Amino acid sequence: VHGGTSLALLGMALAPSLVTVRVSGLDETTTDAELRESLALFGELVSCCIDRGDTGRSLKTGVATFVDAASARKASSSMVVVGQRAVDVTLLRAAERTLTTKLRPLASTTIYVGGLPRELFEDDLAEYFSQFGAVSDILVPRAIQDKSSERARKELTKGFALVQFAEPEAAEHALSMRRHIVWDRFVTVQARPDSAIQRERAAAAAAAAAAAAM
Repeated sequence: VHGGTSLALLGMALAPSLVTVRVSGLDETTTDAELRESLALFGELVSCCIDRGDTGRSLKTGVATFVDAASARKASSSMVVVGQRAVDVTLLRAAERTLTTKLRPLASTTIYVGGLPRELFEDDLAEYFSQFGAVSDILVPRAIQDKSSERARKELTKGFALVQFAEPEAAEHALSMRRHIVWDRFVTVQARPDSAIQRERAAAAAAAAAAAAM
C-alpha cells in the first residue's frame, strides 16, 4: 500500500464516530446551556440545542451530538437530569441522524427583547448585549408619529427589539441568563428565527409607505 493511502486509512480509523441522541421530556423553560451542561457529564459534545418552533418556544425536546459512540451510549443508558427533571435520552439510528442533519435549521442567532423603555436607541442595546458576543444587527421598531411633533424627535420605541449576533453561541449565552436589566428595567429575551428582522423591517416599511400616502 502506498504511503499516502496508508495515512488516509489511518486518518479514517482514528476519526471520531459522531453519534447523535434525542432528548425528550424537557421543561419548557430549559435553556440550551442547561441541556449542554447536563449532557457534558457523559462526554464531549459537538453540538447541543433545544428544538424550537417558529415562535421560538421550546418543543420540550432537543438533539445533541457526541464525539464518540461510548459517550452517547452512556448518556442513553443513564438517568439524565436536566433542571431537576429526569429526561429520556435515546440514540438516533443512522437514517434518523442523516434526516435530522438535513432538516434541522442552523441554530438561530437572533433574539427578541421585550419590555424596553420607550426612549431607547440601538447603541444602548449594542453596548449591553455585546457582553455576550459580537452583535451584527439590531432593529428597534419605532412608533409612527407626526413628523411635525416635537416628541417625534425622541423616536419612541414600541417596547421591543430584535438583536442578531454574529454567532449562535452568543445568542445561546444571552438566552441562558434568566434576567436582563437594560436602563434599570428588567427585560425579557426569547429566541427568534433569523428571518424575524427582515420580516419586521418589511412590515415597518409597508406601514411607513401607507402613512405617507395618507
